[in-house]
Amino acid sequence: MEGKEWKPESEAMDRREFLKGAAAMFGAALLAGNAAEAASLLEKAANPEEEAEKGPRISFEFFFSAHLTGADKRGGMEKMRGADIFAPESIGMDEELRARFQDVADGKLTPSEVAKNYGWPEDPTYGNEISFLGTLRPIHNTKVRLEFLDPLPDHPIARETFEAVERSTEIDLLKESFPHLTELFRQRIEEFSHTQVKREEYVMSRIASLASDIRAGKLPQFKAKQDVRILIAFGAIHTGLFRTLSGGKEDAQRAFSRMPYIFGYESEAIRRSMLGKEVTDDLVARAFMERIISPIVFARLAGFESQPKIAFLRKASAKLSIGELKELFDKMKEKYFDPLSSAEIIKGALKEKGLEFPLTREELEKAVR
Repeated sequence: MEGKEWKPESEAMDRREFLKGAAAMFGAALLAGNAAEAASLLEKAANPEEEAEKGPRISFEFFFSAHLTGADKRGGMEKMRGADIFAPESIGMDEELRARFQDVADGKLTPSEVAKNYGWPEDPTYGNEISFLGTLRPIHNTKVRLEFLDPLPDHPIARETFEAVERSTEIDLLKESFPHLTELFRQRIEEFSHTQVKREEYVMSRIASLASDIRAGKLPQFKAKQDVRILIAFGAIHTGLFRTLSGGKEDAQRAFSRMPYIFGYESEAIRRSMLGKEVTDDLVARAFMERIISPIVFARLAGFESQPKIAFLRKASAKLSIGELKELFDKMKEKYFDPLSSAEIIKGALKEKGLEFPLTREELEKAVR
């Protein structure tokens, strides 16, 4: 766990940078159609010391993880036991589903009842259902208050996010060349990154509003408390939320599902793009192949935690040149990306580099030691 006393140069933020963050909050509030809130946020952000003197002391802890499987969230759910407020990542959740999440936390419904009502499989292997059930099961009957910081599905920022995700999958692997596809993938990464910058600005405006409401006594259950602890769980590409909040006067800490936390190539490319940093051709090509290879390599390990998978893919990719990755792509293309044929092609390429294709969790963990 890292408190705000520890700040690597890349994450340090001076007073001027904090005020830039305040301006971002202002923009997000305007996007939400609330000019009065935007003006209020700027005033409070400019004088955080005065605002902090009112009401309970508030501490924030961010838990960052992958969210491809329910197993990715387990560490954060343990931290929730001491939280007064839990704010899970909630993009794609409408008001009705958010209410059902609170019902589960209050013990009025079980996760299985919600899954059945929405037609989710009990053990999903893909889609939002994985993330949703990974949150629902640990919060059941905890009585924790939930806050949803993400925009609702019909908000412009949410719609832009969904559209960017959809466009990233609309790539015809059979019709285009490897160089053309990697360049197209770069464009999709940039589009998605742009939506996530705006999304983080929106979330920061919601965090500021929540803190203001607590200090102003607008949440009755916290009026008599001296300390209020807020746990915020988001995907690991969103560490910018912590950087922005810890750059001000708020008490903010962060933790990851595993340490050291390893980012996949695609996540690394997205994060760099969000920060306005260069995304190299090499990184884009490896991110593109990671997207194609990952579901094939880990077909038998779909529900297993993501971090060992990411570590293995990075280890394997590091042994292959871009030319070799292109050759791998072309061989799979010749087989029309048939899963079984592609798996054999990948297995052969890895074996040539001294890596065995992991078929069990034990083999995967052993391969990344």
